Formats: sequence, C-alpha cells, structure tokens
Amino acid sequence: MKKIIVFLSLLVIAMFIVGCSPAEDVVEVDLESEYQKCDLLTGKLDNLNCYFDLAETTGNVDVCGKVDELMKNSCINKIALSSSDEKLCNQITENNIKNNCLATIKKDSSFCELIDSELNKNNCFLAMAEVTLDESICDKITSKFTNEKCLLTLAKAKSDISICDKLPVSIEEASAVTQKNCYREMAELLEDETICNKMDDPFSTSTCFVSLAEIKKNPELCNNIVPAVGIDVELLKVTCTELATSETS
Repeated sequence: MKKIIVFLSLLVIAMFIVGCSPAEDVVEVDLESEYQKCDLLTGKLDNLNCYFDLAETTGNVDVCGKVDELMKNSCINKIALSSSDEKLCNQITENNIKNNCLATIKKDSSFCELIDSELNKNNCFLAMAEVTLDESICDKITSKFTNEKCLLTLAKAKSDISICDKLPVSIEEASAVTQKNCYREMAELLEDETICNKMDDPFSTSTCFVSLAEIKKNPELCNNIVPAVGIDVELLKVTCTELATSETS
C-alpha cells in the first residue's frame, strides 16, 4: 500500500512539473496560404520582401526556394543572421555572402579575408572592428575612406583619444576624417575641453571651445577663443556666451 501511495505521489509531482513547464514558442504558419499572399503582390520588390520576411519569421530555409536563384543566398543569409545559426551560412553558395555570414555570427575577421570583392571585404572588416572594438582590424581595410571611418568609430566607442592620432593630420591627406575631426567629436563626446587644445590651428581650437561651452553650459570656456583667420573674436565670444547661457541648445 505504501508503495502505491509513493508511486501516486511521484506521478502527481511529475504531472505538476510538466504542466508548469513553459511551452516553447512555435510559429504555426500555413505556408501554402502565405505563399499565395506573397504571389498576389504585383511589385517584384514587395513580392521578394514578403518571402524574405516569411523565411525569417518561420526560420524555414525551404521558403527561400520560392525566390530566384540570385536572391536565394541572401534569403538564407537573412535566416542565418536572425537565428545566429552558422550551419545555415554553409548552405550559402555565393562566396562573399557566405563568408560575411560566418564572420558576423562567429565574430571572426579571418572570414573577411576570404571575401573576393574588395568593397565587401572592407565593409566586413569595418563591421568586425565595430563588434570586437579591435582597432587593429581597421588597418586591414584598404579603402582610405572606410579606414578613417573605422578609426573614428572605434575612438568614440572606446572613448580612446589615442586612436585619433592614427588619422591623417591635414585635409589634403585625408579622405573623410582628420585628426581634428576626431578630436572635436571626442571633446564633445567626453565633454572634455582640454582636448580642444590638441588641435593645431586657432580656428578649430576656438570653435571646439564654443561647442563645449554650449554643451557644458559654461560661458567661462568662451574666454579660450583666440584670434584666427576668419574669426571676429569679440563677436564669436558674444555668440558663445549666448549659447552657453541659453536654456535650450
């Protein structure tokens, strides 16, 4: 009798545990019905987006078979990135998309090296640098514009002004970002007026102090404005003070 009671007690406990276990979220979709909805869309882009969204929602790679061969790889890539499933990346037959997929999911810039297209390879390195916060990856970028963008992005992300020193000094040498651009953005980001003094010309230094005076609401910083070509010092100090004392920026 005791054995029967113990058995029944265990059975009740087991039923209670099963009953309280959270059910997995399963997306129940009638694919044929959804296919018909997508097929009713007359615009090619609308039709394509419909299938892409359906593939991502269901996580069903078979849906990608409904789009043309050219877009099938992009469709699989969308599911792979959405689900962080690197196995799906290996189903992609296009080299650039496949390796970008693996790099993104594994957070491994070595896969960027395997990309054929220089543009896609550079964009892959940029994405990996942003994810890993490793500025050495920026050095692998062959595009001057993208390299400078990479360094500025990481300087701000890491709040590391020393990264600005890797950027070109002059506008003539730069493609997009100079050291001064980087110093200015870092000064504003960190709200540190001492960074303004790192700039090598009075005009940039003065305008940097104006920005910091406005951001920090500190009119005393306006006293750091110095004479420079193209600057009316007294007028700029007045403007600076107004910005620093105004209630809204």
